[in-house]
Amino acid sequence: PSHVASTAQIPWSESIPSAEMGLVTDFLMELGAMSVTMQDAMRGTDSEQAIFHEPDPNSVEWNPQTSSEYWGKCKIEALFQDDAPVESILMTIATEFDLPFTPSFSSTPLLDEDWVALSRSFFTPIQLGQLWILFPWTPREPKHTAPGVRVVVLEPGMAFGTGEHATTRLVASWLQRVGVAGRTVLDYGTGSGILAVVAKMFGAAFCVGVEIDRDALEVARKNVTGNLGRGAVGLFHNSEEPVEEVYDVVVANILARPLISLAPLLAERTKKNGKIALSGILVAQGQMVADAYREQGFEMNEAQVLNEWVLITGTKRR
Repeated sequence: PSHVASTAQIPWSESIPSAEMGLVTDFLMELGAMSVTMQDAMRGTDSEQAIFHEPDPNSVEWNPQTSSEYWGKCKIEALFQDDAPVESILMTIATEFDLPFTPSFSSTPLLDEDWVALSRSFFTPIQLGQLWILFPWTPREPKHTAPGVRVVVLEPGMAFGTGEHATTRLVASWLQRVGVAGRTVLDYGTGSGILAVVAKMFGAAFCVGVEIDRDALEVARKNVTGNLGRGAVGLFHNSEEPVEEVYDVVVANILARPLISLAPLLAERTKKNGKIALSGILVAQGQMVADAYREQGFEMNEAQVLNEWVLITGTKRR
């Protein structure tokens, strides 16, 4: 069986700066697009631009120059239902963004898919240093069992943290660099449990994950059990966490505003001279998050950027 769907193409135009292409995608979604895809307009040519790379962390300061959020020349493809007023929507886009043309669109049959297989195809193996993040359907290869390599197998579910997002990558890589062997670790806002599992795999003596979402906690429990065994990581709803505990290492991959609000609490959970890593923070928000933790006695001594996201780390001095 098939359904008719309309695909709209918005090619690169000098009238839309690359920095505004994100606004175009947001606008399309507001106007009824089912999905929107942005690509490098020069893809496949000698002018193709790589933007998804990690800058040298040693060169990053508090107002760092990060990788471009968008390609120099972008093109957009939007998918609409067959009854959507696509022509009217595209005329609105052309008017709003002062395009010299109305973007074209075409209506084509959209075949029913094996959506399970299709969704699985988006979850590909991820390597972060000596860590591989795999999924239950991932074929095992010799490189996954090389000496020193750890493998986390995740079952994606209703929880954030599959290793694909820049914020998770930043913290998982930091845990390897800082060294957690023999230390106690708190993962606040544990989501899928991935960071707690990584910490334990790299030798943490004792690891606790705290989460506000009970559905996410169930996902985390499955991931902990599948990778480490039942109970290998203590998992708690935030209303039930052991408040008397303090930790050598605290990580929190949430968002900037909650991190600022949680600064006093996370300071209480961190031992003197303990380490903290904070992520889920846009580059522009980095300074205010760092300031909030400096007020709690942390020496914020490192910033690392991946795409538009920043990892802030520090040491508790008082």
